Amino acid sequence: ELLQKPFWRDAFRQYRCLVPATGWREFKAEGPNGKVKQPYQFRLEQPLFAFAGLWSRWTSPDGELVESFAIVTTEPNATAVEYHDRMPLVLAPESYEGWLDPRADGEQLLADARARSQGLKLDVFPTDPVGNNARFEGPEVVARLSAEQLAALRTERAKVVKRAAPAPAPPAQHSRFGEAPPPKASRARRGR
Repeated sequence: ELLQKPFWRDAFRQYRCLVPATGWREFKAEGPNGKVKQPYQFRLEQPLFAFAGLWSRWTSPDGELVESFAIVTTEPNATAVEYHDRMPLVLAPESYEGWLDPRADGEQLLADARARSQGLKLDVFPTDPVGNNARFEGPEVVARLSAEQLAALRTERAKVVKRAAPAPAPPAQHSRFGEAPPPKASRARRGR
């Protein structure tokens, strides 16, 4: 798809970039009926690495010049497939210079990076679900949690949610014709 669609093909040929990262997250449906979306953090052996990226510059309908980028994805390796049907394409440090050079053989670099991604050793662990909320940030939202810590966290949050739940609505009033209509606002009578 990257080399077939004109939008991506042109960016791939001329506008490749590196996207620095320390890891990434995926969410896995868990619990009864898969309603709980548990985040898992993915890390590599090196603390800082780069995803293969593409960037572009375009003009919005409002006339504003916008610079944007996208992370190139690939098939998941044997570890990542348990969590998602694709994963970010991680580049080897020795490929950085070639990836940034539009004269380099991008197709070969892409093939090499895809092949390498299948052997990446990934450290995957559960993290605090609150990290999916943009109001929460910091190292604690991507910290490794044990199964016991995660269970305790879920129990504590369930208690907080239960305490904060709104009071139940009063029962509806019924007449022999069904539910009574809501009371009408009274109007003040004007004098004559």
